[in-house]
Amino acid sequence: MMPAEGKPAVRIVCPSCAVTNRLPDQWAGRTFVCRKCSTLVTAPEIPGVRVRSWATSGGWLAIVGAELVLAAVVAAVVVLSLAKPPAGLPLVPGLADGRVQLAAPGKSVVLEWPTGLESAGGHFRVAFHNVRLFDSHDRALVFGIRIADDPWPSGFLEQGEPPPAKPVTLHVEIDLPAVEGLAGTAVRLSGPTAIDYVEAGKEGSPPRVQRKSVPHESPLVVATPEQEAAFERYAARRAITRWAIFGSVMAFLFVGVAACALAQKRVMAICPKCGRATEAAYYYEAGETYVSKCPHASRRRQ
Repeated sequence: MMPAEGKPAVRIVCPSCAVTNRLPDQWAGRTFVCRKCSTLVTAPEIPGVRVRSWATSGGWLAIVGAELVLAAVVAAVVVLSLAKPPAGLPLVPGLADGRVQLAAPGKSVVLEWPTGLESAGGHFRVAFHNVRLFDSHDRALVFGIRIADDPWPSGFLEQGEPPPAKPVTLHVEIDLPAVEGLAGTAVRLSGPTAIDYVEAGKEGSPPRVQRKSVPHESPLVVATPEQEAAFERYAARRAITRWAIFGSVMAFLFVGVAACALAQKRVMAICPKCGRATEAAYYYEAGETYVSKCPHASRRRQ
């Protein structure tokens, strides 16, 4: 049976159990053992087969790929060590998701304000707020403030058994004004927020909506142009780090799949020199295979 062009392999159907056995083309003309019923089957002859050395086999290429993955991981660690925030930057207090922010004129900043309240399922609504941004002279600045809420779904209050209570945390987004003289100054965000939240009722009674006004105040330091430029360089290094880690993971997965595909296969065959059944190894490749030597050849009885 001649293999298809570009895919040199022998597919032999066992005459006893009809199972297809796929062998490398170097096994043409040899006798092997069926992988299911252990019947001895002889593969047809295929002329012109050439064996490639192991140094150019898929196994060697997989090792090279693993070394490249290791180099990528080392590079990612080095970049990660360099991607630390520069000292002296007036960074905004960190968010729960790990984002790092810098307050700069004309930019947006997100703050997390804990309220000390708990609501069923963590749902709440912002009824109104009077949050303002004040400069170092206690003058209110004109800007946009957005406070996101998490409203409860329809029919939520009619539930007999409300979900467990969760802390209510406000996410306040501020558009800092691009006004002259703001850079390098200390400002503060201050004002009350009226919150509607769901309080679990007593046993057997439905939950109730409560309203409470919660005051907050957060000091901020607006960055100078030099600090903003340093922060942008830091953000670029963090982006490179993320891509380096992603590339390392993808390369690791690719090498793993390639290693499985190019891994050493084994088949029970009859050695043409000693006549004994032996477990021989071979590698599949795109056009070539490598077949190991029979370990019984040197111990053949005369």
